[in-house]
Amino acid sequence: MGRGLAQGYGALASKRWAEAVSALTRAREAGIRSAELENAVAVALIRLQRFDEARDRLSAALELAPTSSEALLNMALFQD
Repeated sequence: MGRGLAQGYGALASKRWAEAVSALTRAREAGIRSAELENAVAVALIRLQRFDEARDRLSAALELAPTSSEALLNMALFQD
């Protein structure tokens, strides 16, 4: 696991949302791609009330893994 990834998940677990977004974004920029990563970024963005960005990350997660239960559940938060 890349350093940015580990740092990002640690920040997420500690509810340091902005730090999590930053570290996980660095991991994405380094080429790490997974539905879990996109969903984790989305969770932190939701906590920061950055809803449009969160929706984009959830869409990316579902492109990578259309049946990702976590991403589907989080995306449901945006449904009317």
